[in-house]
Parts: sequence; C-alpha cells; structure tokens
Amino acid sequence: MGDFYVRNPLGAPAAWNFYHASDEEKAWYYRACNFLNNRKNYDEDLAAETSPGKMHMKSVFLKSLPVSIHRRPLPYAVDGQSRGYGANDDGSTTIMQNAGKHSGSRPIPTRRALFFNSTPLHLSASIDIYTAMASNEQPPLSFWERADLYPGQLSAMGAALYSAFTGVFRGSSGSREYKLHVANAAVRKLVTRLSSRQLQALSPSTEQAYELFTKNKGLHPETVTLAHGAKGHWIGNPNAKKVIVYYHGGGFALSGSDGHFDFYSGLIESLNANGHDVALFFLSYALTPHAAYPTQLRQAVEALRHILTQTGRAPGDVIVAGDSAGGNLALATLLHLTHPHPAIEPLAADTAPLAGVVAFAPWVNFATDGASMQANRYKDVIPPEVLVYWSREYLAGGTSDAWSEPNTAPLEWWEGAKAEHVLILAGEDEILFSAIDDFAKKFQTVVPNTTYVVGYGETHVAPVYSGRILGKETQQGRELQRWLGPRL
Repeated sequence: MGDFYVRNPLGAPAAWNFYHASDEEKAWYYRACNFLNNRKNYDEDLAAETSPGKMHMKSVFLKSLPVSIHRRPLPYAVDGQSRGYGANDDGSTTIMQNAGKHSGSRPIPTRRALFFNSTPLHLSASIDIYTAMASNEQPPLSFWERADLYPGQLSAMGAALYSAFTGVFRGSSGSREYKLHVANAAVRKLVTRLSSRQLQALSPSTEQAYELFTKNKGLHPETVTLAHGAKGHWIGNPNAKKVIVYYHGGGFALSGSDGHFDFYSGLIESLNANGHDVALFFLSYALTPHAAYPTQLRQAVEALRHILTQTGRAPGDVIVAGDSAGGNLALATLLHLTHPHPAIEPLAADTAPLAGVVAFAPWVNFATDGASMQANRYKDVIPPEVLVYWSREYLAGGTSDAWSEPNTAPLEWWEGAKAEHVLILAGEDEILFSAIDDFAKKFQTVVPNTTYVVGYGETHVAPVYSGRILGKETQQGRELQRWLGPRL
C-alpha cells in the first residue's frame, strides 16, 4: 500500500491526515493506492485514458504541473488519484472520484481546486503527490538515462586513475590510507555524475541485497511487509529477546548495501556469541526521488511500531539505530516519541523509554557551510555537492522542519527523550563532522545519558564502508559493539 503526501512547493503541505480522515475518505485512499501501485507505464496509461469517458483527476493535475516535473519518469509521483471536490464557478461542488477503471466519468470542474478536509488547494501552483514505494519497486530508466550509465562509470574510473597517480602526493588533504583515497575519489565522482535513479539502477535494492546476503550465508530470508510500503528484514533470530531496529543510510536515495548486511550480521553474531540474545530488524524504506519526506520517517516509525505492537517486545528490549540518513531517521523517530510529527500517527503516549538509540554519522542538517565540508572534502567518500542534491530530492520543494533536520529542533524538545541511553558516532575525517559535533555537544546538555565517540582519522560510516575496503576493524565499529553489550 502506498501513502499519499500532498505538497504545494510554493507553500505548506496540504493538511490531509489519513489518521484523522473519515471512513469514506479512507476507502477512497485505499482504492487510489491500489490503483497507483498497479500502474505499469505512466505515458501509455495517460494516452489510453484520454477518451471523453475516462477524464479524471490526473488530467486536471497535469494541466498545472510544470513540464520539468510531469515529464520526468516518475510514474508514482504525479498522479492525482484520490477523492476530491471541485469548486464550480456557480458555487456548487463536483465530486471528482478515483480515476480509470475504478470509477465512472465525472465532469472536470470549471475552477480547478481540490479540497482536503474542507481546505481548498488551488492547482494554479504546482502540486506533487507522492505515493510510497518499497525500495525494490523503482520504475525503469529511460533510454537516455541508461545510455548515460556507461560514460558516468567511465568518469568514475578516470577519477580513480587520476587519484592513483596524484594520491602519492596527497599530503594531509587526502584520505589517510592510499587505497581508501583512490576508492573515495571514484565514489565521489560517481555520485555527483549520475542521478539518484541511475545510481539505483547500478545497485541491487535493499531487499535484493538482503536476499543475496542470506543466500550466500545459506540462510532463509525473513522479510516482513509493513504499513506504508515498507519492509523489514531480519538478521538473526526473529524470536530473539532483544531487537535493534535499523535504518540504513545513503542520502535517502541509495539502498542498503552488502556492506551493511556483512557488518551487522557479524556484529549480531559476535554479540550472541558473548551470551546475548539479539537480532536486527533492517528497514527497507522508499527512496527518493520516488517518495519524499515525510514518507521515509513514516516508514521508520512503522518499523518501530511493528516491533512494539506486533512482536510483544517491551520498549526496554528495543534499540533504534541508523547510519547517515538512517541516523537522521533514528533521531527523528526518537523526537516523534515525545513530539509527534503532525502528519504521522503517534506511537502510544505511555510508551516507556527505549533501551537505546544509536545515531551513526547522522545527517543532522542539510547545510554545507560547516568547516569540515571543505577540510574533509577530499578525504571522505561523499562530496558536499551531492548533499545539496539529495536533500532537495528528499524535501521535494517542501519546507524543512525539526524532524527532517534534527539539529534545527528546539533544544528543549529533546528534554525527556524516551531512550535510556544514546550513542552518537562520527568520523574525524568525514564532511558531516562539524554538524555532528555541534549537535552532539548540544544534545548532551539536555540528554546527559549520551555517549559521543569520534573515530580518529575515520571517514563516513567507517565500519560499513572504509573498514570493508581496508579489511580491518574500525574504532567506531569497536565502540559500537562495546556500547551495545551492557544494554542488551
């Protein structure tokens, strides 16, 4: 099932909250999501439904959408399949029902306006409607996008070769390890040269990476379908006493990787070998540009809700963790426990504190003016430029807030945070270091049960990426395991 999020890029999001909707509105919502999730080809479907008997809300939306949006291959991002009311010039109201084979024909109202909860949302401004997809349901690339993959990969190879020659003289401005310096240069070029959709085409989805991981390990995949288009993948015994709910990083644009599954499976095995009984529940959430904020946060909250309400575990048996963009989600989920996001169903108000929260190299704000952005730009695996691109895709023209950028939340909002312990990890040589350092030190003043660890000379999410390349243990990985032990 998808999840609608209506956004006016020139103003605030429309106030349509599923959890406050009537039964009739919810019925239309479910029908709309079912319709959208079964569409195969946006352009063909649009052409097939232009007959007078099949006029529907999509045609109304497309008349007001800018070409730069409605010509992008985002079949799930520009459909107006939902219940609405068209206001006619004479003051009457026309009910515009769900489109295509799910409804009869309806006249298009003279004045193009859409009402959610009796609030008019005029279509003279651009409107994006996002419906959530699991990260393994990305639409195919266009011919030109696919053709551009090869030059893009060649440019990354060129960057690697250049760094291989010049890296000998890199000095203190480059990565501390030569091998990592070359690899980082290639990745930086690739993520700036290719779009999010192209990068997704080059890598398996989170679910595919998980299935490949379990196959290589000789394990049976244990996947749970969650609300709002998300999925959760078990690493370890699903019946373990303790659970780590994990949100992967990747700028909200990239899937969870084999590096994630290798590192965390090793971590779980090591913890259990030392007498613990713990498993990890790895969230597969919708990626940008196919879904925008707050879809990913909604899915993150649903993963935690599932563990708390469907598996019989107490909050004290659960740790929420995430790296990079996933660290952003971990902190936003923690904030949601005490200050619920207005568009996301709250968790139970009487929820006891979680056993812990781990924010691993968290992307706490989207600014790129921190000192580490320039100081570490040739040391780290990601460049500042791609953060600008990824954050714009995540917000999709909307306004940022305390949940999308945790470092902008009022400090007092963190008081009484529902976590018995918090761990914040950062690498000294990552471009996010200045922002993480600023956030962690402020956060510790109101959440004193917080441990803040900096990996000397380490880059972004070192245990998952650089540790794997170099084939050695990282400080951050070691401290994570040391911190987890007493809290499980």
